[in-house]
Amino acid sequence: VTTTLSSAAAAITTLLIVKCRDHIFDLISCLNGALAGLVAVTASCAWIEPWSAIIIGAIGAALYLGAAWLLLKLKIDDPLEAFPIHGAAGFWGILAVGVFNREEYLIESGYGRPDWGFVFGGGGKQLGIQIACGLALILWVCSTIGLFFLAFKMLGLLRIPTEDELLGN
Repeated sequence: VTTTLSSAAAAITTLLIVKCRDHIFDLISCLNGALAGLVAVTASCAWIEPWSAIIIGAIGAALYLGAAWLLLKLKIDDPLEAFPIHGAAGFWGILAVGVFNREEYLIESGYGRPDWGFVFGGGGKQLGIQIACGLALILWVCSTIGLFFLAFKMLGLLRIPTEDELLGN
């Protein structure tokens, strides 16, 4: 239920934002928004209320659109919008665990002494843990992919030849 609600809320949020911004209905953006909603709710889907899933999805959609816009402004090529969907919405999903998780759902799932979301009186401990884990994840991804791209650049494999690029090969 929560994944469906989050995805639907994200799709509708994306549809409305794009319609207001660009004055068109864009199916691709709407579908990517739905994916952003799924990514955003995945970390917490078993431990949240349905209304929380709607909020998580809507915020995930807004972050997806904001990140996609930022990449365009920075002239960073991401034709599949992988970073806005998985990076931006995914980081929000990590944080949403510390915001919306319910204590009783965690206990029912077998967590003995859980920390839960601050919206339900859990304090900020779980949110702090989620922030630390999210930052560690960013550090890990940037360092590993940075080494990968550096190696490809040194081997001359990072870009295709200009002639092939102009021909569309």
